[in-house]
Amino acid sequence: MLASRILFFIILFSLLSSAISLSKADSPDYLKGIDCYKKGRYEEAVKSFLSALKKEPHNAEIYNYLGRAYYGLENYKESIQAYKKAIDCNPANGSYYYNLGIACEKAGDLELARSSYEEAITLYPGDPDFHNRLGGVYYRLKDWQKALEEYTMAINYSGKNPKAYFYYNQGRTFDKLGYTDKAIEAYSRAINLKKNDSDFYYHRGMAYLAKSDYKKAKEEIEKAIKLEKSSFLFYTGLGQVYQAMGEKDMARASFKKSIELAQKEGAPHYHLANFYKDIKLYNEAIAEYQKAIDLDPHNGSYYYALGEVLSLINQMDKALVAYKEAVIKDPKNPVYLNKLGSIYYKTGDWQNAIENYRNSIKYYPEDAYLHYNLGRAYQENNQTERAIEQYRKAISLNGKNADFYNYLGISLYEKREYKEAIDNFNKAIKLAPDRAIFYYNLGNALYFSGDFKNSIDPYKKAVSLSPNDFSFHSHLGIACIKLGLIEEGLMSLENARKLAGNDKQLEDINNIIAKIKGENPSITPSVTPGPGFTQTPVPAATALSDEDKMTILQSFDHAAEFEKNKKWDMAIFQYKKILKLDKDNILAYHRMAIDYYRQKKYDDAIKNFNKVIELDSKGKAAIAAHYSLANIYLLIGNKDNAIKEFELYLQINPDADDADEVLAKIKELKR
Repeated sequence: MLASRILFFIILFSLLSSAISLSKADSPDYLKGIDCYKKGRYEEAVKSFLSALKKEPHNAEIYNYLGRAYYGLENYKESIQAYKKAIDCNPANGSYYYNLGIACEKAGDLELARSSYEEAITLYPGDPDFHNRLGGVYYRLKDWQKALEEYTMAINYSGKNPKAYFYYNQGRTFDKLGYTDKAIEAYSRAINLKKNDSDFYYHRGMAYLAKSDYKKAKEEIEKAIKLEKSSFLFYTGLGQVYQAMGEKDMARASFKKSIELAQKEGAPHYHLANFYKDIKLYNEAIAEYQKAIDLDPHNGSYYYALGEVLSLINQMDKALVAYKEAVIKDPKNPVYLNKLGSIYYKTGDWQNAIENYRNSIKYYPEDAYLHYNLGRAYQENNQTERAIEQYRKAISLNGKNADFYNYLGISLYEKREYKEAIDNFNKAIKLAPDRAIFYYNLGNALYFSGDFKNSIDPYKKAVSLSPNDFSFHSHLGIACIKLGLIEEGLMSLENARKLAGNDKQLEDINNIIAKIKGENPSITPSVTPGPGFTQTPVPAATALSDEDKMTILQSFDHAAEFEKNKKWDMAIFQYKKILKLDKDNILAYHRMAIDYYRQKKYDDAIKNFNKVIELDSKGKAAIAAHYSLANIYLLIGNKDNAIKEFELYLQINPDADDADEVLAKIKELKR
C-alpha cells in the first residue's frame, strides 16, 4: 500500500514538473515574439512564435502567446485554435481557458465562451475577472439572473478592492431585471470608485429616467456629456429625458445633435423617429426609421419600429413587409415573430399567423400570451382541439388572466361541452367581474345546455354592465320567452329593436316579436348598401337550429364591427362562417362581395355578386348585384360586360328611380 502511494506521488510530481516545464520558454524566437507582441507588431510576433514552436512543439505558453498575437490581428479563428493547443499542453492553467473565452466572445461563439469561463472558474474559483467575464456572456445571452449572480461573485471575490466596472455591470443587469433602485445604488458605488467615467453617470441618469425622476436624470446625463462631449449616445439619452418632460424643442435639438455627432450611425435616427412617433408626426417618423435602416440594414429593431408606425396609420401591407424584414434580421426574436403573427391574424391569414405564433413559442415557450395568441389563431381556423390545448397551456403559465378562461370557454362551447365551458366562464367572471361579455357567454352556455332558468341572471348582468348592446337584450328576451316570461321578454326584445345596428338584426327582432304576438309576418327584406347605392333583400334562413341561428346573428354582428374598423378580411371570414351553416344566405354573399370590392379584389367580388344573382335571379338582391357588377366592370375597363349588367338591371327593375340615368350611361358606353 505504501509502495503504491509512493509510486502515485512520483507520477504526479513528474506530470506537474512536465506541465511546469512546458509553460516556460526562453528561446530567442519566443523572446523576440514577446518583444514584438508588447510593441503591437503582431504579425512579426506570430512568425516568431511559430518558429519557436518548431523547437518546442508542446510548450503551452508559446501557444498562449500565439493566441494573443492572433487576437491582436483580429484573427479570432486562429487565436481560438492556439488557445486550445495551449490547453491541450497544460489543461491545469485557468488563464488559458479565460483567454479562449475572450476570443470566442469576439468570434461570436457565446456557448464556447461560456464553457471556457466555467472551466477557468473551476480551476481558479476565486478570480473575480473570471466571474465578471462569465457574467458578461450570460448578459449577452439575456440570462439576466445568472449574469447578476456572476457579477455579484466578482464583487464578493474582490475583497476590499472591487473594480468600478464590476458594480457598473451589476447595475446594468439590475436595470434589465427591473430593479431600478438597486441599479442606481450599483452605479453610485461605481462612481465612488471612479468619478470620471462618463458611462457610469449616463446609465445612472437613464435609471433615474426609468423612475420618472427627470431632474436627476437630466443632471446625470449632463455630467456624462461634460466628461465626454462627443458621445452621440449621451445626447440621445438627454433627448429622451426632454421627450419625457414634454419639452419638444429641446428633445428634437438633442436628437439632432446626436445625429450630427454620428452621421454614419442608425441609432440616432431611430431615437428621433421614436420621438416623432410619440408626438404623432408619423410621416417624419417613417422617414427617420428609413434613414436608420439605410445606415444599419441589419438591425431588426429598426424594421420592427417602422412596422409599428405603419400599423398606426393603417398601412398594413407595408407594415407586413417591415415586420417580415425584422424577422429575417432576427429570426429567433419572439417579439418580432409574435407581431408578424398578429398582422397575419388581423388580415385573416390564419395559417401564417399560426406558423409565426408557433415559432415565437419555440424561442420563448414560457410566455402565456404567445400560447393564447396561438389558441386564437387555431380557433379562427376551426382547429378547436388545438385551440383548447393552447388555452390550457396559457392558463398553466398564468392562471390569473380572465381572457384565457373566457376563450377556453368559447372553444368548449363550440364543441357543445357546456359544463366545462360554464366552469371556465365562471372563472373568467371571478377574475374580471365587470366584463359584460363574460356574463353573456355564460348565459349562452347555460341556455344551450338547457338550463334556461339560470341563463337569465347572467344575461341581465351583461345588460346592466353594457346597456347599449343589441345581442345582450335580444338573448335575454329570447331566454325570458323560453321560460314563459312573455311580458319581460317582449320588453327586452323591444330594447333590442331600438339598438339594432343593421337591417338583419332589425328584421330578425321584428319577426320574433311578431311571432310572439301571434301575428303572421311576411318576410321583409333586409338591406345593405352596395357599391352603387342599391338595396339587397334577404330571405329568412330555414331548417336551422336555434343555436345555428344565434351563431349566424353573432357572426353578422362581428362582421359589422370589423367593417366599421375597415378590417375587410376579418369580416369576410365571418361571412364564410355563416355560409358553412346556411349555404344559401344571400346577405352573406352580398356583403362578402362588397368587402372584396372594397379591397379591389374584383374577381372575388364578381364571383360573389353572381352567386347572389343565382340565388335570387329576379328579386331585389339580383337588382342590387347587377348594378354593382356593372360598376365593377366599368372600373376594370370591361365596357361590354358593364353594358350587359346595366341592361339586366333595367330589365328586372324597369321602374328604377335612376332608370333615365342608367339609360344615358348605356348610351354613352355604346359610343
